[in-house]
Amino acid sequence: MFRTCICFPATTLLLLLLGTKAAGALPSSEFRPHDSWSVIGDSITQYGSYYAWIYLYQVTRFPEAEFSVANCGISGDSAGGAVKRYDWDIKSTRPTVATIMLGMNDVSRELYADRPATAEILGRRENALANYRRNLKQLVGLLRQDEVRLIFVTPSPFDETADVDFPRLPGVNQALVECGKFMRTLAEKNGAALVDLNGQMTELNGRLQRKNPKFTLIGPDRVHPGIPGHFVMAYFFLHAQKAPAIVSRLAVNIGNHAVTAENASIEALTIQDGVIQFKCLERALPYPVPAGARPALEWVAFQAEFNQEILQFSGLRAGNYTLFIDGERIADFAAESLGSGINLADLPTTPQLRQAREVLKLVQEWQQLVASSQRGIAEVEHWKLPQVAHPIGFDAAKPLLLKKLEELKVNPGQHPDLDRDNIQRYLAEKPQETAMLNRLRELRIRIRDVARPATHVFRLAPLVSSGS
Repeated sequence: MFRTCICFPATTLLLLLLGTKAAGALPSSEFRPHDSWSVIGDSITQYGSYYAWIYLYQVTRFPEAEFSVANCGISGDSAGGAVKRYDWDIKSTRPTVATIMLGMNDVSRELYADRPATAEILGRRENALANYRRNLKQLVGLLRQDEVRLIFVTPSPFDETADVDFPRLPGVNQALVECGKFMRTLAEKNGAALVDLNGQMTELNGRLQRKNPKFTLIGPDRVHPGIPGHFVMAYFFLHAQKAPAIVSRLAVNIGNHAVTAENASIEALTIQDGVIQFKCLERALPYPVPAGARPALEWVAFQAEFNQEILQFSGLRAGNYTLFIDGERIADFAAESLGSGINLADLPTTPQLRQAREVLKLVQEWQQLVASSQRGIAEVEHWKLPQVAHPIGFDAAKPLLLKKLEELKVNPGQHPDLDRDNIQRYLAEKPQETAMLNRLRELRIRIRDVARPATHVFRLAPLVSSGS
């Protein structure tokens, strides 16, 4: 049966009422606690961050899940290229689940110049799509043969409509839509999940461009989203999964001294002279939205849909109150606001969010090292050393790449500076590959360790005015 929505793994829902616990569960998912997720794509994956923001959600929301992620994106690659590198670059990551987002390079964007297309050009366009269908089907067959669960992600849009100084190439995004249609067919045949990233981003992009024609979710080159765009990509992925909104939900009823805790546990509740205090262990951390992604909060309802850390006090006397966590003054609130419930994830100074920001720093370090070093090495080996058997040693690669540097002086090709920079970076970083991989392993362990929530002491007291 074809499914268009997937959810995240089960986590414990704790209800604590006057010391009595009752267990429930959040929705189950394609993502499971011990999954190894391979993210197959092109430059939008290799150098992008959408998968890292999804990973950040996973480790902060489900810190006990031993969940790992492998970037399997290579700049400039296609479905056919993914088939060629499958054994050494994708299968080697031992995925239990894989996302596939390919198409941007398969459609041959150079065939969509802003001029009438000849019959020959139209034929070449259709041939490019036919090759994509054949290669994607073969890639899916390889993954299915290795019993990998699949999530298809339709290609992020080519922004033809933004008022930016780059050729519009009309028709490219429609070609990507055709890629997405074939993905849907494969998803139906394979009982796999589908995230329609292209459709949802195109709709949002158009809506925002009606207010500002120069706006783009994608970027000035119409292909590569920046950090806010990648955050939107992560948002739509989570939305398709029906990912849980709740970080935790804590409620205290002053009248009968009852407490409820969702995805958390509360103990040692005291109410004396209008001061309420308790200890709480939340089972998750709030999501630390990266600074560079914060503009996206104006475009999508991320906090409301995926970042709800609710604290509620009912039965308070009218007036204002101060919230302390671990003795730190967090903020002042009116009794009415506390009665409705406040979202702690919106408050920048909580110790929970401070801890989550430490997780964010580690995830960012991990993602940057993956993109620049690990995937940079894979990129050169895929494009410049296709004839060399894997694993490739530096001694085998060096003379071949030095020869290619000399050849670039005579025959520069289309991207001589990029090719030269990539080869020189490879020659510098390949000898350090083992140390780099060890550092990535250390970061993954550290991310899990830092993401484990701690017990905190909550205290709510009537606000003492400065004149008292």
